Amino acid sequence: MLTELVIRDLALIERVELSFVPGLNVITGETGAGKSLLVGALELMMGERARPGIVRTGAPRAEIEGRFLLSPGSATEPVVRWLRNHLPLVVEDWEGLGEDEERGLTLGRTVGADGKTRAFVNQRAVTIKVLRELALRLFEIHGQNDHQKLLDPSEQLILLDDFGGLDGVLKDYRTARAK
Repeated sequence: MLTELVIRDLALIERVELSFVPGLNVITGETGAGKSLLVGALELMMGERARPGIVRTGAPRAEIEGRFLLSPGSATEPVVRWLRNHLPLVVEDWEGLGEDEERGLTLGRTVGADGKTRAFVNQRAVTIKVLRELALRLFEIHGQNDHQKLLDPSEQLILLDDFGGLDGVLKDYRTARAK
């Protein structure tokens, strides 16, 4: 669960810290209040390409940091398994924690005024690809028209296969078909 989002020097934002609680969190505001900037910060944390001019005027870089708590249980097990395979040092940070304790995870991204970007997981440098793969396991962003994808037959098939737990069968089928 995303518990905190910290943004520094992103477009018009000098510094903002948002805290989230379990359940539904809603961000509302007038047109031009900065809601889209918050979504843009989350997209950067998901490894999206930084747009030119995203760094606040006069600042050397924009920084986005998202703090997550992974509660013990089956819902976070795929994330922990992925971390063991791809970022074992992050999992080592949790040594000594009991099985029923929450684990902290921080994703970060900086975008320099020169356009260069850096990505971090628990203060360790990672590639944008690794950041993207991890972020996709932690959260999703949905826009106001995303529901229209449900009308697309290919999206319906993906959802049906996922619901049926057919990943393994589908992989075997695709391998056999390729041969």
